[in-house]
Amino acid sequence: SSFYAKVLSGHLPVALDLLFDLFLNSLFSADELEKERQVIVQEISMVEDTPDEYIHDLFSQSFWPRHPLGLPILGRMETISRMNRKKLMEFFHHHYLDVQPILVAAGNLKHENLLKPVREALGKMRPRPKKRQGHPPRPHPRLLVKNKKLEQVHILLGTQGLSATHPQRFTIAVLNTILGGGMSSRLFQEIREKRGLAYSVYSYLSAFMDSGILGVYVGTGEKTVSRALQTILREMKKLADDSLKPKELRAAKEQLKGNLLLSLESTDSRMSRLAKNELYFSRYISTEEIIEGIEKVSSEEVGVLAEQMLRPEALSLTVLGPVTEKAIPQNLFSA
Repeated sequence: SSFYAKVLSGHLPVALDLLFDLFLNSLFSADELEKERQVIVQEISMVEDTPDEYIHDLFSQSFWPRHPLGLPILGRMETISRMNRKKLMEFFHHHYLDVQPILVAAGNLKHENLLKPVREALGKMRPRPKKRQGHPPRPHPRLLVKNKKLEQVHILLGTQGLSATHPQRFTIAVLNTILGGGMSSRLFQEIREKRGLAYSVYSYLSAFMDSGILGVYVGTGEKTVSRALQTILREMKKLADDSLKPKELRAAKEQLKGNLLLSLESTDSRMSRLAKNELYFSRYISTEEIIEGIEKVSSEEVGVLAEQMLRPEALSLTVLGPVTEKAIPQNLFSA
């Protein structure tokens, strides 16, 4: 989590003063806590009424049960209702004020202009280095069907991915781009353009410090669930079994590089990337280094990784909508 402000360069001193005050001197008054509790309750209800968001929470809870990464970020109604000021203050001090913070800035500024206010505000802190606790989540591939009266059936099919620092992180990025990372991807072309089975279909990566998810989402009709799933599985198998054509591999790499370079036009994106580099790698990762990593990915590496990750027995399926388990073919993953 982060404390964040985006302001005109002339307002930087005021923004820093406000951010440091929020970080160091928050009161967590009982009245404000109660107001925020009601806001979060409504936010939880809003997510549950937004099925294309809610299914991601359901999948994580099913795939990584009894692990922090499997818990919804907003919490649950019962945990929010039990929250009190004492617990919140203890948590904030332990996980925020007692650990080494990272301050990142990007835009029209000079590094030396940040040093004085940062030292004045944070110089007296004596935080402890943040230690990694716990263990990586163990995946639990399974079928979860949540029946709910909706217009569409929302499907999320996923598997264990790679961590944000994994040596093959560039390979999985290329794999994801080819599978479902855009309008030219295989899933978009096969499911939407050729068959008209869905409006929204994509694959995605969620990468954390020690684990990750490679997932595929599709929203389809009640009568086309089986066809959509079979098409996804067929494309996964083709990606694992067949060699990539040089043209498709080149297009995926150019898309990744293009997205990276375009993101440099956003100070928000630059700031976020600097922070993640420090958190994950404890060093600056240059644009040139990332492009070099993308360019080194080979067709053979993508195929081997797809074969390892997209095995039917490693896949987990979550379905949300007006269906039951009977609508999911029993032999789906063995076909």
